Amino acid sequence: MVENPQFIRLLQYCNPTYRPISRWTLGREVHDLYSSLLQQIQKQLQEHINSGGKINLTLDVWSSSKQVSFLGITGHFIEVDTWRFRSLLLGSERLHGSHSADALARVTCSVLQHFQLSSHIRAITSDNVSVNTKMLTILEDSLTGFTVQDSQVRCMAHIINHTAQQILSHLKVVPSEDEDHETNISVSMKSIPIAFTRARNII
Repeated sequence: MVENPQFIRLLQYCNPTYRPISRWTLGREVHDLYSSLLQQIQKQLQEHINSGGKINLTLDVWSSSKQVSFLGITGHFIEVDTWRFRSLLLGSERLHGSHSADALARVTCSVLQHFQLSSHIRAITSDNVSVNTKMLTILEDSLTGFTVQDSQVRCMAHIINHTAQQILSHLKVVPSEDEDHETNISVSMKSIPIAFTRARNII
């Protein structure tokens, strides 16, 4: 892309002082930037751990429009001295094959071992699909002091989303006309108890 003549003309139109670079130069600079940021992240994590702190994780699988899947792993903690909340992206790992519990656990363990966090995880938040619970059960054997019962945090946004979908899917909307023959929308009251019962089962 950076060597595409049309792309170069676009950048030079936006900034006449722009000097084109090769893909090799860009690749080298991206790698150098990654190495620099990686050292900073490792330093921040170690300083927090050395002060007695723990790390919380959020995990989420994302797929591109071309069905290329990635597992995003983010670490969260509150600095002991400043009480400042920090979030650090630890990995955006390419997933190959099926998104099984074993595969997700293996990728997660690899990232945590890279940052030396296997014995410093307090809690993990993920979507409420069953494969994530199975994955966390597998992680119990690899993470020191981590148990699903005490350390699994279910995603509240995911719960609210599913609850709203369940309620909306069972609310029947019927048209009714008033004395002025204007069309109004009314909700069938019989469907409300069913909707909330199913939503409660999700929670």
